[in-house]
Amino acid sequence: MNTTLVWVAPDATFAELLKLMDARGIHHLLVVRPDQVSSERTLADRLPLNAIAGIVSSRDLVRELARRDDVAQASGSLLAKDLMHRAPLVTATPDLTLHEAAQTLRAERLSALPVTDERGHELVGIVTQEDLLTALALKVAEG
Repeated sequence: MNTTLVWVAPDATFAELLKLMDARGIHHLLVVRPDQVSSERTLADRLPLNAIAGIVSSRDLVRELARRDDVAQASGSLLAKDLMHRAPLVTATPDLTLHEAAQTLRAERLSALPVTDERGHELVGIVTQEDLLTALALKVAEG
């Protein structure tokens, strides 16, 4: 689980999303309601669940570009709010097993699973397909 949450405002442009994903080496960005977060920062270790407007993935960016004839125009006009999967999101709690996380991702056709605290009030991390593959590889290497 990644415990550094990377987020953007709903009006973040396609180019900003792409640059932030590239700079951080990630494939998912949380989209946060601007009236719920008082900071201009894009990193946090916890976010109130009700502050989350949605999530956008690199796959969403590629999919949208594939639909367009004019890629340059699309990348200049698309915003996070146009691309995101809207809340309420499918989430998990920290006690979810790797097997359960994998089953949820597969059943819901997701590539990331935001993780809430035990009460379900705050996001504390995100589990991705890459995290699950890394964990599996470590288990296989351990024997």
